[in-house]
Formats: sequence, C-alpha cells, structure tokens
Amino acid sequence: MKTISKLKISHIALMVKDLKIAKIFYTNILNLEEIDRPDFLIKGLWYKLGESQLHLMLCEDTPRPHMHSLNETVQPHFAIALTNAVFSSTIQRLLFAKVSFVGEVEKNSFGVKQAFFYDPDQNMLEINNELS
Repeated sequence: MKTISKLKISHIALMVKDLKIAKIFYTNILNLEEIDRPDFLIKGLWYKLGESQLHLMLCEDTPRPHMHSLNETVQPHFAIALTNAVFSSTIQRLLFAKVSFVGEVEKNSFGVKQAFFYDPDQNMLEINNELS
C-alpha cells in the first residue's frame, strides 16, 4: 500500500465548558488569533494555528481524558511549536496568569524545551521551542 506523503492537520478540536473563559485563555494568555467560524448547532471558537486550526466546542459536561498511570503527560494533548523568544514570552504570560505546569519546563532528550499545562477545561497542552 502506498503511503500519502503530503499531509497536514486540518484542525484540532477540544471541548470547553465556558466560551468566555476559553476565549480569555486562548486569546489573551496563549496569544492565538481568533478566526471566523460558521454558525453551527454547537457554539464554539476557532483559532489559527499555523497552517492548521484549533476548534473549541462548547460542552458544559466535558469528561476528563484518560492519562497514563506512570506519567501525567502521556494523555491526549497537542503541542504548539514556537520560536525561543515566543516560547519565553508565552511561559511568562502563563506564569502571570497563575497557570500551573505539569512537571518542570525543561529540555527533552532532543534538546527541545517543553512545557505541559492544562487549559481552564483540563485539556492538556504542550508548547515547545521547535521553531528556529
């Protein structure tokens, strides 16, 4: 079977309990650019994420995802690659907003700085400094 070589992620979708709180977090703290969203049955927010998008969908009764018993970062999440400067300023905004990190902000075995944290709805996110 031939594999498809030119792929990209269209969007990542997360459920959130409160759109106002999610908007503050993703717009003001993570500094993502909100984009237009069609009027669907379910309310939500859309953000530009490089060549992809982040779709937040309102669901007042959101279950917490499963995580591995040995390592909390082994659970459903997505990672945003940033430059060193943007990584550092994002870390500062997260600290100012009193967002707790899961573990330490540190370099992995490939020399990439990583930070894991939760959004207000307990969706895990990662930021790293993979962009030069």
